[in-house]
Formats: sequence, structure tokens, C-alpha cells
Amino acid sequence: MNGMNRYQHARSFVLLEVIISLVILTVTVSTVLKGFSISLRSSKQDKLITMGSFLAQYVLSDLEIDPFEEGSNEGNFGEEYPDFFYKTKLEKIDVEYEDLIHETMMKELRPLYMVQIEILYDDGRGELTRIVDLASYITEIEKFTYRSKRENRVY
Repeated sequence: MNGMNRYQHARSFVLLEVIISLVILTVTVSTVLKGFSISLRSSKQDKLITMGSFLAQYVLSDLEIDPFEEGSNEGNFGEEYPDFFYKTKLEKIDVEYEDLIHETMMKELRPLYMVQIEILYDDGRGELTRIVDLASYITEIEKFTYRSKRENRVY
């Protein structure tokens, strides 16, 4: 009888160790999975911000080459990026140049525009999320001409 009691005691001790091990394993696995989930969500957000930054740069370079009239404009990026949209606002800025003494130099300068670009993402639930908000200044001259390089030094 004494031998049987020791066997049951040893067996119950092993069962207790297994239950504690399973609890520790469950807590560890749930923590790792939660970290993995947060990492995936963060990775997706980073990807959206990177893509939005490139699309904002694309819109800005189009505006530098061929600016539209003052005011607001909005659109999308076509079939290549169907979930991304943009809103732009172009406003003429009056700049006073203290260093220019000749009025003829002032007449040769092109106007300066402040442009605001918002890149929006449609998450599929019907909500547009703003992922990039950019403000910059451009002139209404072609981007890569000799004249633009000379004039942009003044700005």
C-alpha cells in the first residue's frame, strides 16, 4: 500500500508540472503572437506612409512642371494605385525681395506658389485616411531649364 501511494504522489507531481508548463507556454505563445500582430500592423502603416510619400513627390513634380491655376484640385492615381487619392491647394505668394534694387529684375522673376498636398488612402471600409500632408513652394517655370536654375537661386 505504501508503494502504491508513492506512485500516485509521483504521478500527481508530474501532472502538476505539465499543467504549469502548459500555462507558461500559453502565456509565452500569446505574447509572441501579439507582438507579431503589432509588427504586421506597423509594417503595413510604414508601407502606406512610404507609398504616400512617393505619390506626393509625384504630384509635386507634376505641379513644378505644369502648375494649374490657383485654388484646390483633387484626383486619383488611376488603376496603378486605386486606393490612393490626392487633394492639392495652390496659392500665389507675394514675396518682397529686399536685395533686388532694379525693378526690371523684379519683373523677370516668376511668381512663387505655396502648394499643399494631401495623400489619402481608402482602407476598403469607405473611410479615407490621410497618410501624408505636405506643404512646399514652387515656381511656375519648367523644372530643368537654364533659366529656372538661374531664377531659383534667388528664391
